[in-house]
Amino acid sequence: MKRRYALIFLIILLGAIVGSAFGRLVGWVVPEGPVKTFFFKTVTLGFNPFSIDLSVIQLTLGLMLRINVLSIVGVMIMAYVLKWII
Repeated sequence: MKRRYALIFLIILLGAIVGSAFGRLVGWVVPEGPVKTFFFKTVTLGFNPFSIDLSVIQLTLGLMLRINVLSIVGVMIMAYVLKWII
């Protein structure tokens, strides 16, 4: 059961990465205008990195998610593929 959840997480993460990479590639080709603004506007969610210094060890934590329309499309495509795998 744990393996199944790991596979689902991996496929969704892969879909987000592939969708974002595809969005960046297509973003170089699409001319400026409202279509480019809609598809390539990025929403950033998360928190900025912060550091904890304990003299012996220093810890830095942070997480940022950059989401755009094509990354969501990539997740949906990978979810469809996941339906066929599982």
